[in-house]
Amino acid sequence: MGDTLENPIENVAMIVLRAVVEKDLETKTKGNYNGPDLKELTGLSHEWINDAISFLENNGLIKHFGALGTAPYKFAWIEITTDGKYEYYELVSKGTFDKPSLSVTNQRLIFISYSSEDKKLAGRVKELLIKNGFLGFLAHEDIESDRWLPIVEQNLRACSCLIPIVSDNFDKRWWTNQEVGYVIGAGKKVFPLFLKHVDRNTMGFLTEYQGEIGINLENFDSKARSLIERIKSELRI
Repeated sequence: MGDTLENPIENVAMIVLRAVVEKDLETKTKGNYNGPDLKELTGLSHEWINDAISFLENNGLIKHFGALGTAPYKFAWIEITTDGKYEYYELVSKGTFDKPSLSVTNQRLIFISYSSEDKKLAGRVKELLIKNGFLGFLAHEDIESDRWLPIVEQNLRACSCLIPIVSDNFDKRWWTNQEVGYVIGAGKKVFPLFLKHVDRNTMGFLTEYQGEIGINLENFDSKARSLIERIKSELRI
């Protein structure tokens, strides 16, 4: 590890490391933190926290204790090791925590932008992405905290591209428009899924992007698979 973090799990692990060390500094104690504690400190889902703890322990930065009866978490509690504190101070000295993002772009992380009315379709896209070796960020599944905005920003920064599910509901939600604008402004690729009857000419910048069009419930999976193959090709994965 170092001043450049290489993947989303390392990125999330450093968020957990930072939260715990800074909590210890605030309370001037060496704390023991369980899953709900870490969720409260970071706003991360239990899946992300479990992966982060595995990463941190494999690198000797924390110790975890117990696992029985702690579902959905795979540990009872954790504490930071001396190496963990050293890694934290190394990252602070290199300015890593002051950078716009803790991670470089991950080629396999894809941000799914959608209206809440279309979350079932978004879930189908995520399933197809996972089957094809990608990570799909889906807000209603991957955020289990009121502190959702930092997690959305983190994944917008780390993703390689964005799949907007463009229905009649899409442009009525200002968050979806902001997500599209963020990704375009960052120079990342956009691969839209245009649902049937959507007037592409009313979709602003999305009008300029080639995507799958004329999508309905019957052809949704095949159209989504076709789009994923194009993503693989363009990202050279």
